[in-house]
Amino acid sequence: MGRPGAREPRTTRDFLAAHWPTGGHWTVDGRDGRLDGYAAVDAGGGLDLWIRPRADLDGVAGALVDAAATHHGRRLEAVLPVWEADRCATFERIGFARVHEVLEMGIELGGKAPEPRWPDGIRLRPFVAELDAPSVHACLVEAFAGSDERVAPFAEWLPWVTGDPSYDPALVLVADAGGAVAGVAQCWTEGFVKDLAVRPAFRGHGLGEALMRAVFAEFTRRRVGEVRLKVDADNRTGAVRLYRRVGMRERRRHAVYARG
Repeated sequence: MGRPGAREPRTTRDFLAAHWPTGGHWTVDGRDGRLDGYAAVDAGGGLDLWIRPRADLDGVAGALVDAAATHHGRRLEAVLPVWEADRCATFERIGFARVHEVLEMGIELGGKAPEPRWPDGIRLRPFVAELDAPSVHACLVEAFAGSDERVAPFAEWLPWVTGDPSYDPALVLVADAGGAVAGVAQCWTEGFVKDLAVRPAFRGHGLGEALMRAVFAEFTRRRVGEVRLKVDADNRTGAVRLYRRVGMRERRRHAVYARG
């Protein structure tokens, strides 16, 4: 999901070059030498785009999207804050249409978080990227099959995750069922849940709730005051109900725009 907004990007030119070493990323420089915008597109057409406040919105967005479209050649999708009407209007002017909405949900942490209750036969274990990355990726692919959530191919996904400035292997929480990855919660250090995935065969037994409560417990231990995530507003797996059940509430909405 994209990161357009008013803050400085946490993605630098060097980070982009390391993160997507074979292409698929672009920057636009401003007259003062600062970064006016960046964009990156993954193999599924997911467009991650940031534009500096007060930059030429139409010009920078148009140049970045044209580069991504030429590189990718197929459907592009970007997530934009619905409250930033000027950005949404810019995307509509360059041929994007609003297709659905994403909820940003959050919960404030305080005191001691309740301990998770794991389903029978499930245990939480550490994530070791060298050993577990293929199984975790397979879990994500299986869990998100048939949904609007995209999972990049493994060769693209692994450096994207492990190279992110907010990556910490201790925040990849792996639910193990007899040596198999039954589910996973992958989080960024600032308190953001990037992915929560439970394989279909292990659903309906409280594993998703246990993983979320393990996330809350870990961030409480780290003294992070809030946990947030994004989820499709029309998610068909019951994820929105799960997040509300564990105490998360809608903070704001984002719109998914698509072209092609």
